[in-house]
Amino acid sequence: MKRQASWGGRLRPAKRQQQPQAHLPLPLPLPVPLPVPAAAPLHASSPPVVAPAARPPLALSGGLPTFTTEQVRYHRLRASYLIDSDLHGPAGLTFLAAAHFGIQAQESTSAYVSLYQRVAAGAAAWDDDVTDDDKDAGTPPSPVLEQFRDWFMSNIGLIRIWGQRATLQIYDSADWPHVCAAVGPGIIQTRITSVRSGNVTGRDSTSELAVGREKVSALLAQGKLVAATDFAELGISPKLAYSVFMCSTVEGLGARHDHGAGTVSLLAPRSVVAPEEEYPWRTVSLPDALAEAARRYFKTYGPAMEEDFRYYMGVSARPSKEAVALLLATGEISSVVVLPASSEFLPAVETPTLTTGKAKKPKSKSVGAYYIASSSLPLLRQPVPDMTQWPPRLLYRFDPLFLAHVDKSFWIPAEHKSTTWTKNGMILPTVLTGGRVTGTWTLLQQKKSSSDKQQTVMSFTVVALPGYPFYEGDVAKALERQAKGITRFLGGVFGGISFD
Repeated sequence: MKRQASWGGRLRPAKRQQQPQAHLPLPLPLPVPLPVPAAAPLHASSPPVVAPAARPPLALSGGLPTFTTEQVRYHRLRASYLIDSDLHGPAGLTFLAAAHFGIQAQESTSAYVSLYQRVAAGAAAWDDDVTDDDKDAGTPPSPVLEQFRDWFMSNIGLIRIWGQRATLQIYDSADWPHVCAAVGPGIIQTRITSVRSGNVTGRDSTSELAVGREKVSALLAQGKLVAATDFAELGISPKLAYSVFMCSTVEGLGARHDHGAGTVSLLAPRSVVAPEEEYPWRTVSLPDALAEAARRYFKTYGPAMEEDFRYYMGVSARPSKEAVALLLATGEISSVVVLPASSEFLPAVETPTLTTGKAKKPKSKSVGAYYIASSSLPLLRQPVPDMTQWPPRLLYRFDPLFLAHVDKSFWIPAEHKSTTWTKNGMILPTVLTGGRVTGTWTLLQQKKSSSDKQQTVMSFTVVALPGYPFYEGDVAKALERQAKGITRFLGGVFGGISFD
């Protein structure tokens, strides 16, 4: 969507280009009676899964289906479309945003890389040595960041608003009413409390916040874009722009429509980014909104606990438990048992403690009953290939996979968690091999100018976690291909990869 910028002290009306409808509604999962026969792969175009050596069947715990941590990890990767994706183009991005009920987008580039990891022409296209030039005719080329940005700015069915955990998310535009109902009141109250306590302007500015919300609401109703830089002209402290924008998005009035990363923050009216004729607004109750979010959650992130869903949505216990109970009663989700991780999922080398020098075994939490979409049980029951066959990934900051569950030991031993999850809330880039976090990576970007253009050279450094094998051989080659894919997506020139 092309828009007119705000300049010269005047707020200009936005104009919208007509775009093809990209929304793909997600059907509600239907209850599946137990026992369930073996099912086809997750996606119709997925290759058949090669079964490893035969394993003894798992015993049922209290009559519930029982699964290993390995099975759960592999299923979560597939259900999150990090494996076997058949999604393409703008419609694929909209589908992913709906399936995950939001892709965290505090940093818009991080969100776009998360989406790149989950489309068929993205990370998976670099699992072998085939490049765009070698692909068969008709195969979509690997996407690039600017293409994703253009799709988003052209209103292809995505919106960027504040959502769960009071963070910016990219959603399917059709989910806007559900987001407002599920987390809107909590976000608004949190902002009012913060402004009242003086955390925003240094004094109690609740009255000014209310005036700012009214003025911005009126401008959005007139179909105008509002920039954070317009607040001084409106007679409102620019420090309140963030709070006003947050409240406006979860009231369904407007959505962020900028690239972030140093650009001017813009709020576009709903009539522009999600017009009524394409996305009719409807009033949704809190129970209905959370039930719909739970349907998506347990299909994409299950098996998972109710506490995980509560954590992901950032809501209190009672409404979260009620949503899960409703889906259990209708048979849309089923209870399963997940066995605690055994030594085969943990580092091969024990690490000494700093205080005693004695070896300390990595910790892993025991778990009980988990929940999963009933329609996903057949897939969860499918044989899991040997972990050496799981494709490696260089996941970027704030990947959705690591935002969805309280217990991170499914992915990384507790003593190494701080290498990825920092105290200030950052989730750093990680190396995923065999379905586990086995290392971290950093990206150095250097601008270099030639006679006719400027290029960004991107160099990668990969560091294995203590106790995990050094990256070499086929694994190192696979990670290098992934680094080349990310470089191409970000529009840079590959400057090499080193392993420490």
